[in-house]
Amino acid sequence: MARSPSGKGDMMDAHIRELIEACRPDRADLSLPEMQELSARLESDTEVREAWEATKRWDSAVAEAFHDVPVPAGLCERLLADVES
Repeated sequence: MARSPSGKGDMMDAHIRELIEACRPDRADLSLPEMQELSARLESDTEVREAWEATKRWDSAVAEAFHDVPVPAGLCERLLADVES
């Protein structure tokens, strides 16, 4: 039987991990029909709940870091010029 890196229980299957990663921060993605399986597992599986919470913390930290970085002057114009060429 495969073990999680923490040594607790079975490793979470790739499909559940994919569903966790697909949920966007500050959105009601868990109410979508394709997320029913994840929603049910969040209620019944501690490992899935912990992975969910860790992923949401990571997403929030990354989003915050991006908000703290100013956009370089002229970036928009340079990108548009590259796309047009």
